Amino acid sequence: MHAANSHYLTYHSANYLFTSLLIEISELALSRLLSNLVHSQGNVSFNKIIEWTRIHAEEPLTVTDLARKFNYNKDYISRLFKQNTGMRPLEFIHSIRINKAKELISRTDMSIKQVAEEAGYSDEKYFMRLFKKRAHMTPSQYRNAYHKTFMNNV
Repeated sequence: MHAANSHYLTYHSANYLFTSLLIEISELALSRLLSNLVHSQGNVSFNKIIEWTRIHAEEPLTVTDLARKFNYNKDYISRLFKQNTGMRPLEFIHSIRINKAKELISRTDMSIKQVAEEAGYSDEKYFMRLFKKRAHMTPSQYRNAYHKTFMNNV
């Protein structure tokens, strides 16, 4: 910005500097992406667990269910989740469910009870407690703050 606003460089020089900066940022982002990809390829089985959990998060799901599904001990599954996500398995499931609830609240006119059921919670009060703990506001407050702020409701 300094080079663009100062008049000792030509317009093309400022564009060149800006382009160089963008290239450097892009290369840094790509190198981080590639290093994460190489790291995650070592955890192919964990990636399968994560994906399966994400797909089935709305269903009644426990750590024991995950352990049985992938033929692991539930303590081992818990350690895997903690090492790879920084969360325990149920925390991870709740984060997926709450994110889905946030999307439903902000993009639809569904009641909070319907949102809770759609996100995988049969108890509306429990859902509201968890939502408030994670989003730092009630579902209704969230709706008032973010409802219909998304232009693409596809």
